[in-house]
Amino acid sequence: MTITPDIRQQVRQRANFACEFCSVTEADTAGGLTIDHYQPQTKGGNDEPDNLIYSCPRCNQYKSDYWPSTENDIFLWNPRQEEAKQHFLELENGMLHPLTATGTFTIKRLRLNRKPLINYRLHKKWREEELRLLTRYGELVELLTQLNRQISSLMDEQQDLLREQRELLQLILRQRR
Repeated sequence: MTITPDIRQQVRQRANFACEFCSVTEADTAGGLTIDHYQPQTKGGNDEPDNLIYSCPRCNQYKSDYWPSTENDIFLWNPRQEEAKQHFLELENGMLHPLTATGTFTIKRLRLNRKPLINYRLHKKWREEELRLLTRYGELVELLTQLNRQISSLMDEQQDLLREQRELLQLILRQRR
């Protein structure tokens, strides 16, 4: 079986157009990524969508045709079946810290702590924080705009009250004369 354009598109969309191992996106690489077989075809894998991983060329290269050859060998993390947070913790410095033997093996095999990926994760964090701050800034601007409208309305109301007070005082003064 070959990977049809429809299956390729399905795999891309399912992966949100990013490498399922390291999260680098098509936009970040300025091009499409590769379709990789989680279980390599040379080791009995098939072209079924559940066995296909959207992968950047580096992760694909480092994974190569790895498949455990004995029952004591560790499986590579399968992003189609488990969330990354089960096996990795992203540290403040952008490095991935393994939480399981699978995590340790995957980080080592795919070189997920290579300098460009660490920088990518840090940059992604900064962009997310920048977006969060810009969103918050927009919310604050909206709140200030509403507050200014309320203040303006209150000032108009105060002006009306002062005018009414002045008129009442003038009326009282006229009546006393």
